[in-house]
Amino acid sequence: MSSLRSLGYAISRSTALLIAALLVLGVLVAGVYYYTRAPPAPLGVPVQKITIITTTEAEDPARWAAVQAIAAEWRKLGFDVEVVGLEASMVDKKCYYEWDFDVCVFGWGSRVDRLDPNLFLGLITTEEIGAKGEGANNPTGYSNPEYDRLHDLQRKTLDINERRRIVFELQRIFHEEAPRYNIYHMHSIVAYRADKWANPIIMPGAPLFNEWQPYFITPTAGGMQELVYGSNTEPDTLHPVKASLIFSWYVLKLVYDPLVRLTPEGKPIPWLAEEVKVIDPTTVEVKLRGNLRFHDGKPLTADDVVFTYKYYIKNEFAYFRPYWRNVEDVVKVNDLTVRFKLKTPDATFMTNSLYMIPILPKHVWENVDPKAVTEEQLKELLKVGSGPFKNPVWVRKEYIAVEVAPEHFAYKGVRIGDFEVPPVKVSKIVIRIYGDLDGVVSGLIRREIDATAVSILPGQIDVLAKYDYVKIIKARNFALNADLMFNVRRSPFDIKEVRQALLYAIPYDYIVNVILKGYGEKGYIIAPVNGFWHNPDVKAYEHNLEKARELLAKAGFQWDDKGKIHYPAGFTPRKQEP
Repeated sequence: MSSLRSLGYAISRSTALLIAALLVLGVLVAGVYYYTRAPPAPLGVPVQKITIITTTEAEDPARWAAVQAIAAEWRKLGFDVEVVGLEASMVDKKCYYEWDFDVCVFGWGSRVDRLDPNLFLGLITTEEIGAKGEGANNPTGYSNPEYDRLHDLQRKTLDINERRRIVFELQRIFHEEAPRYNIYHMHSIVAYRADKWANPIIMPGAPLFNEWQPYFITPTAGGMQELVYGSNTEPDTLHPVKASLIFSWYVLKLVYDPLVRLTPEGKPIPWLAEEVKVIDPTTVEVKLRGNLRFHDGKPLTADDVVFTYKYYIKNEFAYFRPYWRNVEDVVKVNDLTVRFKLKTPDATFMTNSLYMIPILPKHVWENVDPKAVTEEQLKELLKVGSGPFKNPVWVRKEYIAVEVAPEHFAYKGVRIGDFEVPPVKVSKIVIRIYGDLDGVVSGLIRREIDATAVSILPGQIDVLAKYDYVKIIKARNFALNADLMFNVRRSPFDIKEVRQALLYAIPYDYIVNVILKGYGEKGYIIAPVNGFWHNPDVKAYEHNLEKARELLAKAGFQWDDKGKIHYPAGFTPRKQEP
């Protein structure tokens, strides 16, 4: 018994010694690990507050709500975010002219010429950065030589299928690099008084307020009637050399004629031109209609066309750069014929360059410095256009009005190829300016206006549906309704992974399904409705905060114990030069 007891004691003592030895070894190993493992990486400086500039809630309630939702998600990633709402003209000034922004959310309207992918894909080219104060189309500051090369190549490529292949590749790079990103395409929702008007023409992106409407919409009472629109926005200017907002051009297209117009389907047709002839890949000849006249009765000739294009080129207003940059020379052949010499072949020349530049009267503008024109001078200059409407009057915050020009060649209708333009049925167009969209809707209900010049909100459909004299039109859109731009001159937006992370943190489904109430779709630079040119395989950002955090961590960003995000240790944030 004592032997067994002694054996048990020996085993117990051995076990205790073994346990003690293991504990000591564990302490030593832990100590060695503690003193040899890498200490936590030090935090870099905190990421500064991000300010998002966008339009006011009154001007675009959907965009405002979307930006607020985006800011809330970005805060979940540890960013300090502030949203600032400004009037559209001020957003344009701060972002496009002054480059004074971190993130800017604005928009590009769906004018029919923009079905061609050249302009939207050109929004991140180096050439479109321009100079500060110029108002060029790429205020992000992003520059990519390979992207520039491909963009230039697609414009020169006359084979449409080869051009499409290049356009698809440009979309891939655009979405991958992500210096800007369209959040959604909101469906166009417009309405008009069916008790007063019938048979409106519906154009892509501009269903009611468009340049063809005066020819097609029919007064139910017969004769000619005044057509009154309602809007909650207005032009930045009606200066035809400086205007940049699409709303400005909706008005100016009525007062000034281009050489070519685009049908509601986007097909180019001669307008002031009687014929457009391609002599060779870099030479285009335009023959004018005979007996064209400006509103003051003076003839419109080849001299005015040559003057206009050279005037736009000479004054280099950045908004028009995509339309004149490939023009090497413009020469008069005779009083009714002009020849354009292009630097390279140009697949967009007909639909862009000949459509977008309005022909100015040389005898009115030749001694005018467009940068020095006052408001009073502009009123006088605008009295002489050549379009189907004339004598524009603009009282800011109240209304814009133009009256029909009976002397216009298309006043009684005209047939151009297989496109039949009916006689004008509108004696005057008035655009009443309201403080917000609710005011526009109320104006329609009270019969103060005949139609909405802008898209209304999905939530306002039910309000208007109660009135049997109101007709509502809904259509898909290719506008960039929420064009989010990063200023890559500033950190952290100069880091691609950060831009991508912020795009992964956008609640797309919530925006489309809740804010837009299903009347919209997730955004792209070339919209899905623009079927031939849209690349369905481009990188699609979905709401994924985990993926966003992974990208930020991959780029070296860290979070403090309060969840605030910091730059990588030793990283010096890039600041935009004044």
